[in-house]
Amino acid sequence: MASPVALDLTRLFVSVLRGRPRGIERVDLDFIEALLGDSDREVLGVVAYPWGPRIVERPTLAALAASTRHLWREDNPYHTDPVLRDARRWLVQGVRPRRRHRRLFHLPRDIVSLVARTGLKRGVSLGRLPKGSLYLNVGQVGFAVEKATGFLAERPDLRAAAFLHDLLPIEEPEWFNVRTDTYFATVLNRMLSRCRAILVSTNTVANQLKAFTQRHRIPCPAVFVQPLVPSAALDYHAPPDPTLAASPYFVTCGTIEARKNQLFLLLLWREQLLAGRSMPKLIVAGVRGYGGAEAHDLLDRCAAIRSHVLEMPGLSSQALMHLIAHSRGLLMPTHAEGFGLPLAEALTLGVPAVASDLPVLSEASQGQAILVANDDGPAWTEAISRLAQQVPQQRLTPMNGFRPAQRKELIELITQLDETLELTS
Repeated sequence: MASPVALDLTRLFVSVLRGRPRGIERVDLDFIEALLGDSDREVLGVVAYPWGPRIVERPTLAALAASTRHLWREDNPYHTDPVLRDARRWLVQGVRPRRRHRRLFHLPRDIVSLVARTGLKRGVSLGRLPKGSLYLNVGQVGFAVEKATGFLAERPDLRAAAFLHDLLPIEEPEWFNVRTDTYFATVLNRMLSRCRAILVSTNTVANQLKAFTQRHRIPCPAVFVQPLVPSAALDYHAPPDPTLAASPYFVTCGTIEARKNQLFLLLLWREQLLAGRSMPKLIVAGVRGYGGAEAHDLLDRCAAIRSHVLEMPGLSSQALMHLIAHSRGLLMPTHAEGFGLPLAEALTLGVPAVASDLPVLSEASQGQAILVANDDGPAWTEAISRLAQQVPQQRLTPMNGFRPAQRKELIELITQLDETLELTS
């Protein structure tokens, strides 16, 4: 008989404050929805209330997932997104929208809405969680809060597994705020000491984790590799928009920060435009983040790129997929990644992608992306120029040879964990 699964919901609650999900938050929701679809297994949620962690049962968990989708506007049709309408008008007609100030959060409204929609109350005691249950933490952030995961030390009978996004704060700390060092060290130490299994999205990260534990002489839990599901791309179904497709443009998406290296593209566009060369348009989809001041300044103040580059925060997932699907390609000149979900999304839609020549991106793209050193301006210029000449046809089928992960694989992974992790008293 399948063991019950208790899912940590800390990341899902945090995401409500942003109003738009990041990639990992959509991955968290993917696991929740996949398990809710498994009628053969009892599925529970673990909520870190101010008075301690409590259990919520399947009906409340299902209502919470649906309410989160509503607050994220994940189920809204792409054509209803006002940000997409502005982007399309700029791409097709050249009319630049007024600057949008992104909503950071509406805490009282969203939390009240979440509670009202879900019937979320006090929950029930963790003591009701059956012995031998699986505990799954996909969001990772719960390990930073002792109240959220401290109970694992008191319940050795629970078989805990956690998703480790990456080891970038350790492997390449130069791309992160110094406060991240302490935060990540806490998260990783608690993961390794409290979990029987660690889930990762690539063999690259799996090998880094094993090397880290060997280097520090720390026991390494069982490691399972499961590529991320490009759910937004798999869910995208829309008729072709030939007018949009006829407008040559590229998309780069992700937090606008030093690590993601959008600065490289902005300087490339500026150099080419100042030299009098023709360039396609560029949509920069994402919110501003740490260490991106130079890129932010160029977006705000550089007249040379103003007619060709548009910053577009706040796109819904389906609106972003619509823009990617009709673009000449996705650009990803990142310095470091744990997986590269936008790359998988573009390839799932059949859209060409140019990305940094990193082992993790080679693995995530299954060799189907155009990989270029992220400081090789001529190579990027050549790839962009070549793709700009290719008018996109109706794609919506994965690039030749690319096999996107499917939601059913998440259920298979949980079954594998259930069968592999031993019961203890």
